[in-house]
Amino acid sequence: MKYIHFLVLSSILAFPACKTRPPDTSETNILNISTTPAPKTGMVASANPHATKAGLEILRAGGSA
Repeated sequence: MKYIHFLVLSSILAFPACKTRPPDTSETNILNISTTPAPKTGMVASANPHATKAGLEILRAGGSA
């Protein structure tokens, strides 16, 4: 019986923690956060050196790898 009381009490205490707050828009507007990343450079990662070289050549030519 004590176990059931413990479960009920802990559930009641846990529910307010699940409530979410809306984001504070005043701070977001001040920071002017962009949602779209705009990288200036590229990166190629691969296990094969030949694939890395091919990816670098594609990036240097203006493409995306």
